[in-house]
Amino acid sequence: MSVAEAKIISSALELRTYPEGSVVQALVTQKTDMTVAGPADIAFSIAPTAPLSSRWYALHFTPPTGFGTTDSSNGVCNAGSCLSRFHTGEMPVVRVVSVCRKAGKGQIGILFSERMIANAAVDSIIKTSANGKQVTYSAVTAIGAEGTKNVTLDAPTLSGTDTIAVTVGGGFSSVSKTPLTTALKGTPMQVALPAVATDGDCVSVRME
Repeated sequence: MSVAEAKIISSALELRTYPEGSVVQALVTQKTDMTVAGPADIAFSIAPTAPLSSRWYALHFTPPTGFGTTDSSNGVCNAGSCLSRFHTGEMPVVRVVSVCRKAGKGQIGILFSERMIANAAVDSIIKTSANGKQVTYSAVTAIGAEGTKNVTLDAPTLSGTDTIAVTVGGGFSSVSKTPLTTALKGTPMQVALPAVATDGDCVSVRME
């Protein structure tokens, strides 16, 4: 990559608030790695000119004409522009919602980004329906004061053909009392899961 091309790319990078999209003043710099063979690798860094608040932001990149893109691990490319979200400060979220079939019975699993405690009965916060009808749990993970990242809810009446929907409310908080955030996926967060017919199988949906 030439110096001229690097300047073009740096001018296409912006830091914005998410989801509002307001531009945040930031300084874009580049670093060239001359230790590799062939064309130099160039990395870019974006440093805000003032401290960021505890909230969601997004790094935006609008590829100039002639430049392609490779989607980042948590990025989104749409209508010719790419973004990658991030949050400053503590922000507990649901990472994965899963349904498994074990010993012929259904089991719902929730993976949080950090250790969480429940501010109400777990089965009143996490609700599951099968074909539109509410499911009753036979066992639920007990959460102590130390919190947990994983919650499982046994649902023996789930069949291998049921269409499943899981709803996660906002009744969880981290051990440091920061409330669970579900706003990016709706409040409460609702997740559709397919039927799992084969014993030992699981289907997971990543929420981040």
